[in-house]
Amino acid sequence: MSQTTVKSASSTPKRIPIGIVGTAFCLFLISGAVNLQAPLYGLYASAGSYGAGFAAAAFACYVGGLVPMLILLGGLSDRIGRKPPLCAALALAMCATVVLIVEPTLGAVAVSRFLLGMAVGLMSGAGTAFVTEQLPTDASATFGATVVTASTSLGFGLGPLLTSIWPPQTVTDVPITYLVYLPVAFAGIVLLVLMRETGPARASARWLRLPTFPAGGFVYGIAIATAWAASGAIIAVVPLQLAKIGLERWSGMVDFLIICPGLIGVWIGRRLSPRAAVSIGLILAPLGYVMTVAGVIHANAAVTLAGSAIAGVACYGLTYLGGLSATLSLAPPEDKARASAGFFLFAYFGFSVPVVVLGFLGDHIGPSRALILSAAVIVGAALATLACIATRKANR
Repeated sequence: MSQTTVKSASSTPKRIPIGIVGTAFCLFLISGAVNLQAPLYGLYASAGSYGAGFAAAAFACYVGGLVPMLILLGGLSDRIGRKPPLCAALALAMCATVVLIVEPTLGAVAVSRFLLGMAVGLMSGAGTAFVTEQLPTDASATFGATVVTASTSLGFGLGPLLTSIWPPQTVTDVPITYLVYLPVAFAGIVLLVLMRETGPARASARWLRLPTFPAGGFVYGIAIATAWAASGAIIAVVPLQLAKIGLERWSGMVDFLIICPGLIGVWIGRRLSPRAAVSIGLILAPLGYVMTVAGVIHANAAVTLAGSAIAGVACYGLTYLGGLSATLSLAPPEDKARASAGFFLFAYFGFSVPVVVLGFLGDHIGPSRALILSAAVIVGAALATLACIATRKANR
Protein backbone atom coordinates (compact mmCIF):
# COMPACT_ATOMS: atom_id res chain seq x y z
CA MET A 1 0.00 0.00 0.00
CA SER A 2 1.47 3.37 -0.97
CA GLN A 3 1.75 6.10 1.63
CA THR A 4 0.22 9.54 1.16
CA THR A 5 2.81 12.22 0.68
CA VAL A 6 2.75 15.02 3.26
CA LYS A 7 2.32 18.36 1.55
CA SER A 8 4.72 21.14 2.41
CA ALA A 9 3.14 24.03 0.52
CA SER A 10 2.43 27.08 2.63
CA SER A 11 0.84 29.53 0.20
CA THR A 12 -1.09 32.42 1.73
CA PRO A 13 -4.32 33.47 -0.01
CA LYS A 14 -4.47 36.90 -1.63
CA ARG A 15 -7.53 37.73 0.46
CA ILE A 16 -8.38 36.17 3.81
CA PRO A 17 -12.16 35.61 4.11
CA ILE A 18 -13.82 37.46 6.98
CA GLY A 19 -15.26 34.15 8.14
CA ILE A 20 -11.77 32.80 8.83
CA VAL A 21 -10.96 35.93 10.85
CA GLY A 22 -14.14 35.48 12.90
CA THR A 23 -13.46 31.79 13.44
CA ALA A 24 -9.89 32.52 14.54
CA PHE A 25 -11.22 35.06 17.06
CA CYS A 26 -13.60 32.47 18.53
CA LEU A 27 -10.84 29.85 18.75
CA PHE A 28 -8.72 32.47 20.52
CA LEU A 29 -11.51 33.08 23.05
CA ILE A 30 -12.04 29.39 23.80
CA SER A 31 -8.32 28.70 24.26
CA GLY A 32 -7.91 31.97 26.16
CA ALA A 33 -10.08 30.69 29.00
CA VAL A 34 -8.04 27.51 29.42
CA ASN A 35 -5.03 29.02 31.21
CA LEU A 36 -6.65 32.19 32.50
CA GLN A 37 -6.37 30.88 36.07
CA ALA A 38 -2.90 29.30 35.70
CA PRO A 39 -0.90 31.99 37.60
CA LEU A 40 -3.24 31.56 40.57
CA TYR A 41 -2.71 27.82 41.19
CA GLY A 42 -0.27 28.59 43.99
CA LEU A 43 -2.76 30.99 45.59
CA TYR A 44 -5.61 28.48 45.42
CA ALA A 45 -3.40 25.62 46.66
CA SER A 46 -1.92 27.55 49.59
CA ALA A 47 -5.36 28.76 50.68
CA GLY A 48 -6.42 25.13 51.11
CA SER A 49 -3.02 23.85 52.28
CA TYR A 50 -2.70 21.51 49.30
CA GLY A 51 0.57 20.17 47.87
CA ALA A 52 1.80 20.20 44.30
CA GLY A 53 0.24 16.80 43.61
CA PHE A 54 -3.31 17.93 44.32
CA ALA A 55 -2.75 21.19 42.45
CA ALA A 56 -1.52 19.22 39.44
CA ALA A 57 -4.47 16.82 39.72
CA ALA A 58 -6.90 19.75 39.67
CA PHE A 59 -5.08 21.10 36.62
CA ALA A 60 -5.31 17.70 34.90
CA CYS A 61 -9.07 17.37 35.42
CA TYR A 62 -8.95 19.07 32.05
CA VAL A 63 -8.27 15.71 30.43
CA GLY A 64 -11.33 14.22 32.15
CA GLY A 65 -13.56 16.57 30.20
CA LEU A 66 -11.49 16.56 27.05
CA VAL A 67 -10.95 12.87 26.33
CA PRO A 68 -14.64 11.83 26.28
CA MET A 69 -15.35 14.65 23.86
CA LEU A 70 -12.53 13.65 21.54
CA ILE A 71 -13.21 9.91 21.71
CA LEU A 72 -17.01 9.93 21.60
CA LEU A 73 -17.85 13.18 19.82
CA GLY A 74 -14.85 13.72 17.56
CA GLY A 75 -17.15 13.71 14.52
CA LEU A 76 -20.07 15.58 16.11
CA SER A 77 -19.67 18.60 13.83
CA ASP A 78 -20.12 16.33 10.80
CA ARG A 79 -23.62 15.55 12.08
CA ILE A 80 -24.85 18.94 13.34
CA GLY A 81 -22.56 21.41 11.57
CA ARG A 82 -19.47 23.32 12.71
CA LYS A 83 -21.11 26.27 14.48
CA PRO A 84 -23.12 24.51 17.26
CA PRO A 85 -20.09 22.75 18.83
CA LEU A 86 -18.12 26.01 18.81
CA CYS A 87 -21.01 27.93 20.41
CA ALA A 88 -21.27 25.21 23.06
CA ALA A 89 -17.51 25.41 23.64
CA LEU A 90 -17.70 29.15 24.31
CA ALA A 91 -20.67 28.63 26.65
CA LEU A 92 -18.72 25.99 28.59
CA ALA A 93 -15.71 28.32 28.83
CA MET A 94 -17.98 31.00 30.30
CA CYS A 95 -19.42 28.52 32.82
CA ALA A 96 -15.89 27.47 33.83
CA THR A 97 -15.00 31.09 34.51
CA VAL A 98 -18.17 31.68 36.54
CA VAL A 99 -17.34 28.64 38.71
CA LEU A 100 -14.05 30.25 39.79
CA ILE A 101 -15.73 33.60 40.42
CA VAL A 102 -18.31 32.01 42.70
CA GLU A 103 -15.96 29.53 44.45
CA PRO A 104 -12.24 30.45 44.28
CA THR A 105 -10.87 27.16 45.63
CA LEU A 106 -8.73 24.31 44.31
CA GLY A 107 -11.84 22.13 44.13
CA ALA A 108 -13.48 24.74 41.91
CA VAL A 109 -10.34 24.73 39.76
CA ALA A 110 -10.90 21.01 39.19
CA VAL A 111 -14.51 21.60 38.11
CA SER A 112 -13.50 24.55 35.95
CA ARG A 113 -10.73 22.59 34.26
CA PHE A 114 -13.15 19.73 33.54
CA LEU A 115 -15.53 22.14 31.81
CA LEU A 116 -12.65 23.71 29.89
CA GLY A 117 -11.58 20.27 28.73
CA MET A 118 -15.06 19.70 27.35
CA ALA A 119 -14.88 23.08 25.59
CA VAL A 120 -11.54 22.36 23.94
CA GLY A 121 -12.69 18.87 23.00
CA LEU A 122 -15.61 20.38 21.09
CA MET A 123 -13.34 23.01 19.54
CA SER A 124 -10.62 20.63 18.40
CA GLY A 125 -12.52 18.87 15.64
CA ALA A 126 -15.06 21.51 14.67
CA GLY A 127 -12.68 24.48 14.74
CA THR A 128 -10.08 22.98 12.43
CA ALA A 129 -12.71 21.76 9.99
CA PHE A 130 -14.53 25.13 10.06
CA VAL A 131 -11.34 26.99 9.14
CA THR A 132 -10.33 24.48 6.47
CA GLU A 133 -13.72 24.63 4.76
CA GLN A 134 -13.55 28.41 4.48
CA LEU A 135 -10.15 28.45 2.77
CA PRO A 136 -10.09 30.04 -0.70
CA THR A 137 -8.82 27.94 -3.58
CA ASP A 138 -5.43 29.67 -3.61
CA ALA A 139 -4.65 28.71 0.01
CA SER A 140 -2.83 25.58 1.13
CA ALA A 141 -3.85 23.19 3.88
CA THR A 142 -0.84 24.43 5.84
CA PHE A 143 -2.32 27.93 5.90
CA GLY A 144 -5.46 26.56 7.55
CA ALA A 145 -3.38 24.78 10.17
CA THR A 146 -1.45 28.03 10.67
CA VAL A 147 -4.66 29.92 11.45
CA VAL A 148 -5.67 27.31 14.02
CA THR A 149 -2.27 27.06 15.69
CA ALA A 150 -1.69 30.82 15.79
CA SER A 151 -5.11 31.73 17.21
CA THR A 152 -5.12 29.00 19.85
CA SER A 153 -1.48 29.54 20.85
CA LEU A 154 -2.15 33.25 21.36
CA GLY A 155 -5.19 32.43 23.47
CA PHE A 156 -3.44 29.82 25.61
CA GLY A 157 -0.56 32.23 26.32
CA LEU A 158 -2.20 35.63 26.60
CA GLY A 159 -4.74 34.51 29.21
CA PRO A 160 -2.26 33.78 32.03
CA LEU A 161 -0.14 36.82 31.16
CA LEU A 162 -3.10 39.18 31.54
CA THR A 163 -4.12 37.55 34.82
CA SER A 164 -0.58 37.97 36.18
CA ILE A 165 -0.53 41.65 35.20
CA TRP A 166 -3.64 42.31 37.29
CA PRO A 167 -3.49 39.59 39.98
CA PRO A 168 -5.93 39.42 42.90
CA GLN A 169 -4.48 40.37 46.27
CA THR A 170 -6.32 37.60 48.15
CA VAL A 171 -7.98 34.36 47.13
CA THR A 172 -11.44 35.92 47.57
CA ASP A 173 -10.74 38.79 45.16
CA VAL A 174 -12.13 38.29 41.65
CA PRO A 175 -9.45 38.70 38.96
CA ILE A 176 -10.24 41.44 36.45
CA THR A 177 -9.60 39.05 33.59
CA TYR A 178 -12.45 36.79 34.74
CA LEU A 179 -14.92 39.68 34.63
CA VAL A 180 -13.73 40.93 31.24
CA TYR A 181 -13.78 37.48 29.68
CA LEU A 182 -17.49 36.82 30.16
CA PRO A 183 -18.96 39.60 27.97
CA VAL A 184 -16.27 39.13 25.31
CA ALA A 185 -16.99 35.39 25.13
CA PHE A 186 -20.71 36.11 24.84
CA ALA A 187 -19.92 38.42 21.92
CA GLY A 188 -18.06 35.49 20.36
CA ILE A 189 -21.20 33.34 20.55
CA VAL A 190 -23.21 36.09 18.85
CA LEU A 191 -20.55 36.32 16.14
CA LEU A 192 -20.71 32.57 15.52
CA VAL A 193 -24.49 32.66 15.24
CA LEU A 194 -24.22 35.33 12.55
CA MET A 195 -21.58 33.47 10.54
CA ARG A 196 -22.32 31.22 7.57
CA GLU A 197 -22.29 27.48 8.24
CA THR A 198 -19.83 25.51 6.11
CA GLY A 199 -20.53 21.97 7.24
CA PRO A 200 -24.28 21.39 6.73
CA ALA A 201 -25.79 18.78 9.00
CA ARG A 202 -25.67 15.28 7.53
CA ALA A 203 -28.44 13.05 8.80
CA SER A 204 -26.48 10.01 7.66
CA ALA A 205 -23.50 10.87 9.88
CA ARG A 206 -23.30 8.97 13.16
CA TRP A 207 -23.61 10.85 16.46
CA LEU A 208 -20.70 8.97 17.97
CA ARG A 209 -17.62 8.72 15.78
CA LEU A 210 -14.24 7.74 17.14
CA PRO A 211 -11.16 9.84 16.32
CA THR A 212 -9.17 8.49 13.42
CA PHE A 213 -5.42 8.17 13.11
CA PRO A 214 -4.42 8.30 9.44
CA ALA A 215 -1.76 5.93 8.18
CA GLY A 216 1.65 7.39 8.97
CA GLY A 217 0.23 9.87 11.48
CA PHE A 218 0.90 8.00 14.74
CA VAL A 219 4.45 9.33 15.04
CA TYR A 220 3.16 12.91 14.88
CA GLY A 221 0.79 12.15 17.74
CA ILE A 222 3.68 10.88 19.86
CA ALA A 223 5.67 13.99 18.95
CA ILE A 224 2.98 16.43 20.11
CA ALA A 225 2.35 14.39 23.27
CA THR A 226 6.05 14.63 24.16
CA ALA A 227 6.22 18.35 23.45
CA TRP A 228 3.05 19.14 25.38
CA ALA A 229 4.19 17.07 28.34
CA ALA A 230 6.96 19.64 28.68
CA SER A 231 4.58 22.57 28.27
CA GLY A 232 2.09 21.12 30.75
CA ALA A 233 4.78 20.78 33.40
CA ILE A 234 5.96 24.34 32.80
CA ILE A 235 2.43 25.75 33.01
CA ALA A 236 1.17 23.75 36.01
CA VAL A 237 4.15 22.76 38.16
CA VAL A 238 6.88 25.34 37.53
CA PRO A 239 4.79 28.29 38.87
CA LEU A 240 4.25 26.38 42.12
CA GLN A 241 8.01 25.98 42.53
CA LEU A 242 8.65 29.62 41.62
CA ALA A 243 6.31 30.65 44.43
CA LYS A 244 8.30 28.54 46.90
CA ILE A 245 11.60 30.24 45.99
CA GLY A 246 10.26 33.80 45.96
CA LEU A 247 9.97 34.18 42.18
CA GLU A 248 6.18 34.02 41.94
CA ARG A 249 6.05 37.37 40.12
CA TRP A 250 7.47 35.60 37.07
CA SER A 251 4.77 32.89 36.94
CA GLY A 252 2.54 34.66 34.44
CA MET A 253 5.49 35.48 32.20
CA VAL A 254 6.62 31.84 32.27
CA ASP A 255 3.15 30.73 31.19
CA PHE A 256 3.15 33.36 28.45
CA LEU A 257 6.60 32.44 27.17
CA ILE A 258 5.89 28.72 27.01
CA ILE A 259 3.03 29.42 24.61
CA CYS A 260 3.12 32.69 22.67
CA PRO A 261 6.65 32.34 21.19
CA GLY A 262 4.98 29.45 19.42
CA LEU A 263 3.87 32.11 16.92
CA ILE A 264 7.53 32.42 15.93
CA GLY A 265 7.63 28.67 15.53
CA VAL A 266 4.51 28.85 13.35
CA TRP A 267 6.17 31.49 11.15
CA ILE A 268 9.28 29.33 10.80
CA GLY A 269 7.31 26.12 10.41
CA ARG A 270 5.34 27.43 7.43
CA ARG A 271 8.63 27.60 5.54
CA LEU A 272 9.50 23.99 6.35
CA SER A 273 8.00 20.64 5.54
CA PRO A 274 5.85 19.24 8.37
CA ARG A 275 8.44 16.51 9.02
CA ALA A 276 11.27 19.05 9.30
CA ALA A 277 9.21 21.30 11.58
CA VAL A 278 8.39 18.43 13.93
CA SER A 279 12.00 17.22 13.97
CA ILE A 280 13.39 20.63 14.89
CA GLY A 281 10.65 21.00 17.49
CA LEU A 282 11.65 17.71 19.08
CA ILE A 283 15.16 19.12 19.55
CA LEU A 284 14.12 22.51 20.93
CA ALA A 285 11.34 21.29 23.26
CA PRO A 286 13.55 19.12 25.52
CA LEU A 287 16.35 21.71 25.34
CA GLY A 288 14.01 24.44 26.56
CA TYR A 289 12.54 22.21 29.25
CA VAL A 290 15.97 21.26 30.59
CA MET A 291 16.88 24.96 30.75
CA THR A 292 13.63 25.76 32.56
CA VAL A 293 14.21 23.02 35.11
CA ALA A 294 17.80 24.19 35.66
CA GLY A 295 16.57 27.76 36.15
CA VAL A 296 14.01 26.71 38.75
CA ILE A 297 16.44 24.50 40.67
CA HIS A 298 19.06 27.28 40.80
CA ALA A 299 16.50 30.09 41.36
CA ASN A 300 17.61 31.83 38.16
CA ALA A 301 14.68 33.70 36.61
CA ALA A 302 16.55 34.59 33.40
CA VAL A 303 17.38 30.96 32.59
CA THR A 304 13.85 29.88 33.49
CA LEU A 305 12.30 32.46 31.16
CA ALA A 306 14.74 31.71 28.34
CA GLY A 307 14.06 27.99 28.61
CA SER A 308 10.31 28.56 28.58
CA ALA A 309 10.58 30.69 25.44
CA ILE A 310 12.69 28.10 23.61
CA ALA A 311 10.28 25.33 24.59
CA GLY A 312 7.38 27.54 23.51
CA VAL A 313 8.76 27.95 19.99
CA ALA A 314 8.76 24.16 19.71
CA CYS A 315 5.71 23.07 21.70
CA TYR A 316 3.19 25.57 20.35
CA GLY A 317 4.90 26.34 17.06
CA LEU A 318 7.07 23.87 15.19
CA THR A 319 5.78 20.60 16.65
CA TYR A 320 2.18 21.82 16.88
CA LEU A 321 1.95 23.22 13.33
CA GLY A 322 4.07 20.50 11.76
CA GLY A 323 2.19 17.68 13.45
CA LEU A 324 -1.27 19.10 12.71
CA SER A 325 -0.36 19.91 9.09
CA ALA A 326 0.98 16.40 8.55
CA THR A 327 -2.06 14.81 10.15
CA LEU A 328 -4.52 16.82 8.03
CA SER A 329 -2.54 16.11 4.87
CA LEU A 330 -2.56 12.38 5.55
CA ALA A 331 -6.31 12.24 6.25
CA PRO A 332 -8.96 12.04 3.51
CA PRO A 333 -11.33 15.07 3.25
CA GLU A 334 -14.24 13.27 4.93
CA ASP A 335 -12.11 12.37 7.97
CA LYS A 336 -10.28 15.64 8.65
CA ALA A 337 -12.40 16.54 11.69
CA ARG A 338 -11.89 13.09 13.21
CA ALA A 339 -8.17 13.10 12.34
CA SER A 340 -7.81 16.50 14.02
CA ALA A 341 -9.57 15.12 17.10
CA GLY A 342 -7.17 12.18 17.14
CA PHE A 343 -4.16 14.48 16.96
CA PHE A 344 -5.44 16.58 19.86
CA LEU A 345 -6.18 13.43 21.85
CA PHE A 346 -2.45 12.71 21.81
CA ALA A 347 -1.65 16.36 22.56
CA TYR A 348 -3.83 16.73 25.63
CA PHE A 349 -2.96 13.34 27.04
CA GLY A 350 0.65 14.53 27.09
CA PHE A 351 -0.43 17.90 28.42
CA SER A 352 -2.28 16.54 31.46
CA VAL A 353 -1.40 13.02 32.61
CA PRO A 354 2.39 13.47 33.05
CA VAL A 355 1.70 16.63 35.06
CA VAL A 356 -0.21 14.67 37.70
CA VAL A 357 2.60 12.14 37.97
CA LEU A 358 5.14 14.95 38.28
CA GLY A 359 3.13 16.74 40.97
CA PHE A 360 2.69 13.74 43.26
CA LEU A 361 6.24 12.57 42.58
CA GLY A 362 7.48 15.98 43.70
CA ASP A 363 5.54 15.65 46.97
CA HIS A 364 7.25 12.30 47.66
CA ILE A 365 10.84 12.67 46.45
CA GLY A 366 11.16 16.45 46.36
CA PRO A 367 10.40 18.90 43.54
CA SER A 368 13.98 19.19 42.29
CA ARG A 369 14.46 15.44 41.87
CA ALA A 370 11.06 15.10 40.25
CA LEU A 371 11.79 17.87 37.75
CA ILE A 372 15.17 16.35 36.87
CA LEU A 373 13.57 12.93 36.35
CA SER A 374 10.83 14.43 34.17
CA ALA A 375 13.46 16.21 32.07
CA ALA A 376 15.27 12.91 31.50
CA VAL A 377 12.03 11.21 30.41
CA ILE A 378 11.14 14.01 27.99
CA VAL A 379 14.63 14.00 26.46
CA GLY A 380 14.45 10.23 26.02
CA ALA A 381 10.97 10.35 24.46
CA ALA A 382 12.02 13.11 22.06
CA LEU A 383 15.10 11.20 20.93
CA ALA A 384 13.08 8.02 20.38
CA THR A 385 10.49 9.90 18.32
CA LEU A 386 13.20 11.57 16.26
CA ALA A 387 14.65 8.14 15.53
CA CYS A 388 11.24 6.92 14.33
CA ILE A 389 10.84 9.92 12.02
CA ALA A 390 14.34 9.42 10.60
CA THR A 391 13.68 5.70 10.07
CA ARG A 392 10.40 6.40 8.26
CA LYS A 393 12.14 8.90 5.97
CA ALA A 394 14.92 6.42 5.19
CA ASN A 395 12.37 3.74 4.28
CA ARG A 396 10.35 5.93 1.90
